[in-house]
Amino acid sequence: MATYNISNYSGGRTADLQTVFYGAYQGRSFNPDVLVAQEVLSSSAAQSLLSALNTAPGSPGDWATPTFIDGPDTDSALFYRTSKLQFAGQTIVSSGGSSPNPPRHTMRYDLRLNSFSVIQPKIALYSVHLKAGTATTDEQRRLVEATRIRQDAQALDNSFWGFAVAGDFNVYSSADDAYTKFTQSETNNLGRLFDPCNRPGSWDGSSTFRYLHTQDPSGAGGMDSRFDFVLLSGGLTDGIGIDYVGSFGPPYGLSTWDELAHSYRCWGNDGTSLNGALTVTGNTMVGPLIAQALRNVSTTSGGHLPVFLDLKAPAELASSVSSVAFGKVIQGGMPVRPVTLSHATSTALWGTAIASLPWQATLSNGFTSPSTSGQMGAGQTALVQVSAPTATAGIKSGSLTVSSSDPRVNGLTIPLSATVVANVFPPVSMTPFPGSLSPTGTVAGLAVDDSVFVEAAFGSTANRQVKLDLELQADAQIDQVGSLTFETRLACVGGVGLLSVLAWDHQAGAWVQIGNTQTVGGTEQLFTLQAQTPNRFLSGANGTIRARLFVTRDPVGARALTVKVDQFAYRIAE
Repeated sequence: MATYNISNYSGGRTADLQTVFYGAYQGRSFNPDVLVAQEVLSSSAAQSLLSALNTAPGSPGDWATPTFIDGPDTDSALFYRTSKLQFAGQTIVSSGGSSPNPPRHTMRYDLRLNSFSVIQPKIALYSVHLKAGTATTDEQRRLVEATRIRQDAQALDNSFWGFAVAGDFNVYSSADDAYTKFTQSETNNLGRLFDPCNRPGSWDGSSTFRYLHTQDPSGAGGMDSRFDFVLLSGGLTDGIGIDYVGSFGPPYGLSTWDELAHSYRCWGNDGTSLNGALTVTGNTMVGPLIAQALRNVSTTSGGHLPVFLDLKAPAELASSVSSVAFGKVIQGGMPVRPVTLSHATSTALWGTAIASLPWQATLSNGFTSPSTSGQMGAGQTALVQVSAPTATAGIKSGSLTVSSSDPRVNGLTIPLSATVVANVFPPVSMTPFPGSLSPTGTVAGLAVDDSVFVEAAFGSTANRQVKLDLELQADAQIDQVGSLTFETRLACVGGVGLLSVLAWDHQAGAWVQIGNTQTVGGTEQLFTLQAQTPNRFLSGANGTIRARLFVTRDPVGARALTVKVDQFAYRIAE
């Protein structure tokens, strides 16, 4: 974000401007993404500067400018890169005119950041050229403009993530009424601004503040005044969302231009030009070519250096899913579903200047996760493994709410649902066995151990085998289980029977005996038979199991036998 008073600009100066903006020295280049310029004289002048930006060697060529507004005296103009920013409107915040009004219009330009899928962060950028001079009336006219800006900023709606005031302030010290109005605490601080440099004092002509001076590189007045500023709102300095790159709060260092704790720079000022023209030969900040171009862009009657600072793009939280439906799960199981959170701000567009993303997850109504907080850098992800409550059967619903350090950064709530079903499943259909069938109950009667039986009797010489073909179906489509156990209660009255349970192996396409053959006597017994490789027997299409129950009369003796089946079901666990 940059500001540049380019001194009664009517067009031209193309080669020097291109060197100022895109020249490089020791890997350093001005190369802004958004620029407010002052002392632009006409629409054609704005178009000339736009052309210079787009055709410069090294330029991305994506610069644009909105409709130029021609007001009294000289004017402001906005230039922005369309790949990174969208123009969202412009407003005349303070109309220029004769005293007691300020001499020039104050413009507010509204911009949105590109590449954000849910919320497009919006900022306001005020461009100012306050009244010059040291007379009391000059200071009063500056105060009028500062007051109007602060009042306008106080009224910005919640769609704005922050605002900045940039331009030529024409103030000589932090005691100037306009600077004080911008930065002092008041009853309503929504429009308050902060100086990233945090260096109050009398700047003019002071060697102490020489690294902050911006006028005059041409030498007409010498480099002795801090006239050009970028001030930031609290929303751009609080460590949340769009934010200043640097240690906001600690004062700007005054011993070198290369202040590593701050991104704020007076482009071209290496601190060696106090009371003289900008140093060209030996300029340690920008080198001789850029330094000379900065001097050339300035007029012989006085000019300015550009000022810029860096802002971080905000973090955007994204989720791999908008909801989590467990479906039907087994009572007592431990079903887990993954939710992948991500820091989705585009590194391709914003590079490394992106805020990190602290996050916190809260789950409700018995849903849990072992991982509920963390911090992601740009491009990183975090896995939240969500478990459903399965202690009791029934429909379960809850939510996974993910918040970050800034609730405006795509805070989200993910609905969670599960249907917990019992883990014992009775048959839903039955094919009778050979011989006479005398049921005193139905298939439903095989679900529990009670006094209701499906039974058959056969004599001593015929129908030696009793068979039940059953289809057992879960209340859910379940295609992966940890264990499969068949349970049956039965008795053989009048003799001894031999029990075999078979199940259909969907992979082999054959009936397979489950466990060993069991001997059944006259007293009702519970038999449990464990299946090996259980998923072979479960149909992924409909969650069913086909099973057969055989009772063969013990060949020893030739007595009549009555088979009484009280329960047949299967139990699964995840």
